[in-house]
Amino acid sequence: MADTSSSNDVKVDIQDLGNCGRLLKIEVPVELVEKETKNAYSTIQKTASVHGFRKGKTPYPILKIRFGKALNEEIKEKLINQTYQDILKNHNLIPISEPKIDNISFEEGKPFTYEMTLEVKPEIKLANYKGLKISEKPVNVSDDDINNVLKMRQEQGAEFIPVNRPAKVSDQIIIDYEIITDGTPSKKQANAPYILGSKILPEKIEEELVGAKIDDNKEVEAISKEKGIKTIYKIAIKQIKEKKLLPINDDFAKELGNFKTLNEFKDDIREKLKSVAEDKQKTDIKEQLLDMVSENSKMSIPLGLVDKQIDYIGTSREEKDTDKNKWKEKYSKEATKDVKKMLVLEEIAEKEKLDVSAEEAKQKLQNLAGANKTGNMDNYIEYIQRQMKRQKILDFIYENAKISI
Repeated sequence: MADTSSSNDVKVDIQDLGNCGRLLKIEVPVELVEKETKNAYSTIQKTASVHGFRKGKTPYPILKIRFGKALNEEIKEKLINQTYQDILKNHNLIPISEPKIDNISFEEGKPFTYEMTLEVKPEIKLANYKGLKISEKPVNVSDDDINNVLKMRQEQGAEFIPVNRPAKVSDQIIIDYEIITDGTPSKKQANAPYILGSKILPEKIEEELVGAKIDDNKEVEAISKEKGIKTIYKIAIKQIKEKKLLPINDDFAKELGNFKTLNEFKDDIREKLKSVAEDKQKTDIKEQLLDMVSENSKMSIPLGLVDKQIDYIGTSREEKDTDKNKWKEKYSKEATKDVKKMLVLEEIAEKEKLDVSAEEAKQKLQNLAGANKTGNMDNYIEYIQRQMKRQKILDFIYENAKISI
């Protein structure tokens, strides 16, 4: 399907390429081209300094020889910029991608023509987003949940007491070590603490250190299966410390949280766990509501945006496969859903006039940074603005939903 029309004598032929793609064939009349050409040469004539001519008096043919190539590029760019915005406005086109300019023809005494390919915002048949029905479960915090937190706090508050016996799992050992990679020393440190069983070091080294005694020296060779790199660890055991856990009782509660009793401490943990769980459930429900609206909305999907989202997903997940075609196979479905949800959110924002100003985003960023403000935060304002706007729209859908328990 093609839409051919003219505005201010600029002729436009619009071809629908499907999936939101449009091909615009544009013809700018000779009169407008000559007007811009005259303006460009008049401007350069006023400032040009050409040997043998006074400033402002250089003849057109000389200017054309000296500056014609650069001026032609300037005129073409100006004509494209001028006509582009008018065409978008006159034909109600909302671009969602940078236009690609091709087949430029610029000849003296002829109309200026060029082609533009771009993706435009699709027509969206938005599904109902108010009064959506969804259920949420009451949040329960079990005794096991509370005990797990207590054990974690107990581990964090553990003391390590020096002992004179072979090392075992959960002991802290103080070591001097040197790492030699492919024959070259790469790291060396003295009096480094290490918890046996933490599995930070390769399993082979952990096995060697369990049962070691003070003043033992270990040399362990490890070869990376993936990279084939040979690494030698030279380790000297300086000290062995046994973990001592504080008993979980009223004194434990007083020391860690200034609570009078252990039960009071448990109640505080319960409330905090419940609050975190409720926040997570609310976030999950908001995303489910958005999925409901997106799945039932109808639109053409802009393939260019899908490709960009595929690149974003692959890059953010540090995809090791360099074949971008495989990225498409792997992430195309997910990226399509992401793009559809993004367009649905924008459509709701437009209908409900939901927005977040740059000033609001700046204030939010300042609050988040607090005393840790570093560098130029302006680079992050646009990102924060997008995130805040998305959250505002999700909040609107949630607040207008019918949520049952």
